[in-house]
Amino acid sequence: MQPESRTMKPLSSPMVRAVETARSHLEQNYGQRILLEDLGKVAAVSPFHLARLFKAHVGTSPHRYLMRVRIARAIELLCTTALTVGQIGQRVGFASLSHFTMTFRSEVGSTPTNFRRENLEGCSPRRLV
Repeated sequence: MQPESRTMKPLSSPMVRAVETARSHLEQNYGQRILLEDLGKVAAVSPFHLARLFKAHVGTSPHRYLMRVRIARAIELLCTTALTVGQIGQRVGFASLSHFTMTFRSEVGSTPTNFRRENLEGCSPRRLV
Protein backbone atom coordinates (compact mmCIF):
# COMPACT_ATOMS: atom_id res chain seq x y z
CA MET A 1 0.00 0.00 0.00
CA GLN A 2 1.41 3.37 -1.02
CA PRO A 3 1.22 6.34 1.34
CA GLU A 4 -1.20 9.06 0.38
CA SER A 5 0.47 12.05 -1.17
CA ARG A 6 -0.39 15.16 0.76
CA THR A 7 -0.68 18.22 -1.41
CA MET A 8 -0.65 21.56 0.26
CA LYS A 9 -3.07 24.20 -0.94
CA PRO A 10 -1.56 27.46 -2.18
CA LEU A 11 -0.38 29.78 0.56
CA SER A 12 -2.44 32.82 1.44
CA SER A 13 -0.95 36.28 0.93
CA PRO A 14 -0.16 36.74 4.66
CA MET A 15 1.63 33.40 4.74
CA VAL A 16 3.64 34.22 1.60
CA ARG A 17 4.59 37.54 3.21
CA ALA A 18 5.73 35.70 6.35
CA VAL A 19 7.91 33.36 4.30
CA GLU A 20 9.35 36.22 2.25
CA THR A 21 10.08 38.15 5.44
CA ALA A 22 11.94 35.11 6.78
CA ARG A 23 13.80 34.63 3.50
CA SER A 24 14.85 38.28 3.44
CA HIS A 25 16.03 38.01 7.06
CA LEU A 26 18.16 34.97 6.17
CA GLU A 27 19.70 36.75 3.19
CA GLN A 28 20.51 39.89 5.18
CA ASN A 29 21.79 38.18 8.34
CA TYR A 30 23.46 35.04 6.94
CA GLY A 31 26.68 35.75 8.86
CA GLN A 32 24.95 35.48 12.21
CA ARG A 33 23.59 32.55 14.16
CA ILE A 34 19.90 32.29 13.25
CA LEU A 35 17.60 30.01 15.20
CA LEU A 36 14.25 28.83 13.86
CA GLU A 37 12.62 30.35 16.94
CA ASP A 38 14.07 33.77 16.09
CA LEU A 39 13.06 33.41 12.46
CA GLY A 40 9.51 32.63 13.57
CA LYS A 41 9.46 35.83 15.63
CA VAL A 42 10.69 37.85 12.65
CA ALA A 43 7.95 36.35 10.45
CA ALA A 44 5.32 36.52 13.22
CA VAL A 45 4.35 32.83 13.00
CA SER A 46 5.27 29.80 15.07
CA PRO A 47 8.67 28.35 14.20
CA PHE A 48 7.31 24.96 13.16
CA HIS A 49 4.54 26.47 11.08
CA LEU A 50 7.12 28.72 9.41
CA ALA A 51 9.28 25.70 8.59
CA ARG A 52 6.34 24.00 6.84
CA LEU A 53 5.32 27.17 5.02
CA PHE A 54 8.90 27.91 3.98
CA LYS A 55 9.38 24.45 2.52
CA ALA A 56 6.04 24.65 0.68
CA HIS A 57 6.81 28.08 -0.79
CA VAL A 58 10.59 27.96 -1.36
CA GLY A 59 11.04 24.22 -1.86
CA THR A 60 13.60 23.72 0.88
CA SER A 61 13.90 24.16 4.63
CA PRO A 62 15.00 27.47 6.16
CA HIS A 63 18.23 25.84 7.35
CA ARG A 64 19.09 24.43 3.93
CA TYR A 65 18.28 27.79 2.35
CA LEU A 66 20.58 29.54 4.83
CA MET A 67 23.40 27.12 4.01
CA ARG A 68 22.97 27.85 0.29
CA VAL A 69 23.03 31.61 0.92
CA ARG A 70 26.20 31.22 2.98
CA ILE A 71 27.90 29.14 0.30
CA ALA A 72 26.90 31.59 -2.45
CA ARG A 73 28.40 34.45 -0.42
CA ALA A 74 31.51 32.38 0.27
CA ILE A 75 31.99 31.83 -3.48
CA GLU A 76 31.77 35.58 -4.02
CA LEU A 77 34.44 36.15 -1.36
CA LEU A 78 36.66 33.38 -2.71
CA CYS A 79 36.48 35.02 -6.13
CA THR A 80 36.89 38.64 -5.11
CA THR A 81 39.06 38.79 -1.99
CA ALA A 82 42.35 37.54 -0.63
CA LEU A 83 40.76 36.51 2.67
CA THR A 84 41.80 33.09 3.92
CA VAL A 85 39.34 30.24 3.65
CA GLY A 86 38.98 30.29 7.44
CA GLN A 87 38.23 34.02 7.45
CA ILE A 88 35.62 33.54 4.72
CA GLY A 89 33.99 30.68 6.60
CA GLN A 90 33.70 32.83 9.72
CA ARG A 91 32.47 35.85 7.78
CA VAL A 92 29.62 33.90 6.18
CA GLY A 93 28.52 32.38 9.48
CA PHE A 94 30.21 29.02 9.96
CA ALA A 95 31.47 28.33 13.48
CA SER A 96 34.26 26.03 12.32
CA LEU A 97 36.45 25.57 9.28
CA SER A 98 35.54 21.88 9.10
CA HIS A 99 31.80 22.59 8.96
CA PHE A 100 32.39 25.24 6.30
CA THR A 101 34.55 22.90 4.21
CA MET A 102 32.12 20.00 4.53
CA THR A 103 29.10 22.12 3.59
CA PHE A 104 30.97 23.80 0.72
CA ARG A 105 32.06 20.43 -0.67
CA SER A 106 28.51 19.10 -0.40
CA GLU A 107 27.04 22.09 -2.31
CA VAL A 108 29.80 22.82 -4.83
CA GLY A 109 31.63 19.53 -5.28
CA SER A 110 35.07 20.66 -4.14
CA THR A 111 36.67 22.24 -1.10
CA PRO A 112 36.87 26.02 -0.86
CA THR A 113 40.65 25.89 -1.34
CA ASN A 114 40.39 23.73 -4.44
CA PHE A 115 37.55 25.85 -5.79
CA ARG A 116 39.66 28.99 -5.45
CA ARG A 117 42.69 27.30 -6.99
CA GLU A 118 40.70 25.92 -9.93
CA ASN A 119 38.89 29.21 -10.57
CA LEU A 120 41.64 31.79 -10.21
CA GLU A 121 40.64 33.34 -13.52
CA GLY A 122 37.10 33.67 -14.70
CA CYS A 123 35.67 33.02 -11.27
CA SER A 124 31.97 33.74 -11.26
CA PRO A 125 29.54 33.11 -8.43
CA ARG A 126 27.17 30.23 -9.11
CA ARG A 127 23.47 30.53 -8.60
CA LEU A 128 22.83 28.34 -5.53
CA VAL A 129 19.91 30.10 -3.91
